[in-house]
Amino acid sequence: MATFVIVYIDDEIVGPCLGLIRRVCEPNSASRPHITVRGPVRRLANIPDRDRNLRIREVDILEPGCFEFSDPEAGKKTVFIGCHSEQLTHIVYKPDYPESIFHVTMYDGSSTEFAERLLRVLQTYKWRFKVALPEGTRLTVIDMKRPGERARVLTSEYEEKVRRLFQHISSEEIDSGFVNTLSDARRLELVGSICGYLHRMTANYPRVGATEESLIDVNRIRHRSKQECGKKGCGNESPCWPASDDERGTVEDVASLTSNQLGQFVTPPELARDMAEYARSVLGEPVPAIHFGDPSIGTGTFFSAVYQAFPRERIASAIGVELDPQRATFARRRWSGRGLDVTQGIFSRSACPKENTDPVKPSVR
Repeated sequence: MATFVIVYIDDEIVGPCLGLIRRVCEPNSASRPHITVRGPVRRLANIPDRDRNLRIREVDILEPGCFEFSDPEAGKKTVFIGCHSEQLTHIVYKPDYPESIFHVTMYDGSSTEFAERLLRVLQTYKWRFKVALPEGTRLTVIDMKRPGERARVLTSEYEEKVRRLFQHISSEEIDSGFVNTLSDARRLELVGSICGYLHRMTANYPRVGATEESLIDVNRIRHRSKQECGKKGCGNESPCWPASDDERGTVEDVASLTSNQLGQFVTPPELARDMAEYARSVLGEPVPAIHFGDPSIGTGTFFSAVYQAFPRERIASAIGVELDPQRATFARRRWSGRGLDVTQGIFSRSACPKENTDPVKPSVR
């Protein structure tokens, strides 16, 4: 059975509010708000004990977003709240979706119209704040649900939090029977009320600025063609089709990622970490200036390993080349704030252009 490695958002305010939004939008949802760090994988990858037992102190709540499904047969539209965690970046491993950002799902259903309307409601509010997680928050392993099987991840304590919160906000008692009878308009009205409460309660939380770590630039659901866009009259302020190269790097395009037309393979972070730590053991002390180069940077797994294994002040320069425009954009946005220069193209041509046969010399920062 496939497994997921997740981190629950189990604070007293943010988690229950996000869980309540999901419940209002999807009455049959049976999951607590969480960030997926790994999965699905057939067996639990060998996460080192130092990471498996890592105390997760906080997460950044960034902003609403959506996943684009270019495959007409995909069937689901996913709206989420994007997240970030400096503590988790170096162990994320999703072989099928390497460009996936951390997120908490708010809606994962079949209605494009409802997804679009939900996203607009969520975007009405200012997000970008830090959430302190309870003492003892660590990675959790859960099994993937079989078709038709309801995940047993809800606790009576969590259910009681959600029940009290819903009653406080709406003066109603939440249960699947009641929520199933609501119109879409009433659901969205309740989402707005929950968001209003959440943002009042988090007004004094530490804020998160717009940095290179924010990978959510596409905050609307894109139609699959110009014809569909015109037919729907979507009303986006800028054209919603097609996405630019930069924008495609911020969403999960299921068709392109699963087909893997370029024959790419994601390196497990443990392997990259072992290699980086071996390199450090060979170099010895004092650690010399490190000039990092990767001819196939992907999403930056090896750079992340070097960034963890070596003192950060010793990384004098770092360059990476990536053939896939989507992954090059993703790596650039994720790691440019850490000093990695990413070039999109073929390594041999990028490093040794015909007019200059000297290898590219990385700039020292």
